[in-house]
Amino acid sequence: MNSRYLTFPSRFELFAAIGIEDRGDIKTGGQIIRTNRIDRERRDDSGYYMVFPTGCILAGCWSTGLSGLYLPKGGRRLSKEELRHMKAKIEAEREAARIKQAKEHDAAAGLAKAVWSFSLPVNPSFCCFAYFQKKGLSPVRECRTLGCIKIKKLAQLIGYWPRGKGARLLAGEWCLVVPIIKQGRMCSLELIDGDGCKSFLRGGDLRGGSWCTQGGFETAPVIGICEGVATALSIARLKKFAGIPVFAAMSCGNLRRCAEEVQADYPEATVIIFGDVGNGSECAREAAACVKSGLVCFPKFSDLDKDIFRESVGGAPSDFNDYYQIQQIKGAYAT
Repeated sequence: MNSRYLTFPSRFELFAAIGIEDRGDIKTGGQIIRTNRIDRERRDDSGYYMVFPTGCILAGCWSTGLSGLYLPKGGRRLSKEELRHMKAKIEAEREAARIKQAKEHDAAAGLAKAVWSFSLPVNPSFCCFAYFQKKGLSPVRECRTLGCIKIKKLAQLIGYWPRGKGARLLAGEWCLVVPIIKQGRMCSLELIDGDGCKSFLRGGDLRGGSWCTQGGFETAPVIGICEGVATALSIARLKKFAGIPVFAAMSCGNLRRCAEEVQADYPEATVIIFGDVGNGSECAREAAACVKSGLVCFPKFSDLDKDIFRESVGGAPSDFNDYYQIQQIKGAYAT
């Protein structure tokens, strides 16, 4: 009966093969322990494992469909009845988690609409404009699909103060409001303060969701997809790609799902994936493989470009916003 599951010689190899975190909290009696995928920055609880009194461990991941067993040396194999009971328990837990997640998604979508209804058009006098200044962008022309709101008002609407990466609180008076759309429905928001600290609404369904530089278009011959908002705005301002709508997937891990959604919505369009150099480049290539054009584009930086960026902005350039800023600086030098 155990032959239906791949068997691994150690607990470590089991969790590594399934691709989930081992939280190390050993429990017996077949209780389900929820955990996360190791390739996800955000908590998703799509992994699970059960530790039995016999020492046997069953682990799996609902999002990937992978599962396996660890059978310790000398340990008793699970009986047919134990396996049947275990499968039923896992399915019941999965259905309960699905219902809970659906409710969280609906609640986040409702909050997103409420916050958006209170948001104001982006104005250069607002504090969040500092984010565009740092990115070398002006929001006046392109940002009809963006808004801004006072962070204190935002916290009142959603019931908590939003936090960014590393549990850092959004700072300043105003933040940028980025509506994330999926299948024509607002599903969540990205919130960005003047320093570039980013946060998402709790419980929002981000998978396949995106924000677009343009709104209200039914078709387009060429469409771009990239990771972030500033990168999308930068691509749309480059002479070679001027006028094309560009979708921001919010993360490299969401590029593939976003590409699938966009290509399905615009089947006749040529979709180009604009990837970052280094981290995320492989995700960009995977996303390109999902669209009919198969096109992926990366920014190219000369040694001079790298020197200009390091001296003017700091660090090493990696995305199309960095490329755009370099071109702006070179243009200023030329004049």
